[in-house]
Amino acid sequence: MIDTPTPDESPSLWTFTLERYSRPGVQRSAISLQDNLGADVNLLFFCLWHAETGRGRLDATDFERVEIRIARWRDEVTLPLRSVRTIIRSDADLAGLRDAMDVRGKILAAEIESERVAQIVVESFARPPLISMDGSAWEIADRNLRSYLAYIDAELDEDTEQHLVSFLNGAFS
Repeated sequence: MIDTPTPDESPSLWTFTLERYSRPGVQRSAISLQDNLGADVNLLFFCLWHAETGRGRLDATDFERVEIRIARWRDEVTLPLRSVRTIIRSDADLAGLRDAMDVRGKILAAEIESERVAQIVVESFARPPLISMDGSAWEIADRNLRSYLAYIDAELDEDTEQHLVSFLNGAFS
């Protein structure tokens, strides 16, 4: 295996995420991993993108460096937006009001934009592409995801393991 950087003509992490998120089963699996394990969807896609674009494996040190940079943004910007949007959706009185749903749509747009900003920061931690990697992109993505889930102390049960595999298979189909 040669660890020599190559010229980077890869799609951005954001472009990659939008394309893969729209594939059958990927959104459902990503949200399940987020809700059930506390995974950051941006980091789930970073694990895939890093492998798919030939950047290789990620480890706990990589995740720690990224987490230090994005935690405050996620906790103080993205999650509060998501919380308000969820409140509007789950409150029967609010969900029935057109004006409340208009506000919810604007909050969703802001939440998505906050995710895009987070991904710009996450992508800045990527290694350059390599000439060759030790394994297929799917295998390396699987290792990256499992390394990330170990980093956040996530315990995979049968259901979450199934969502992890569905996420991988859907994203690489």
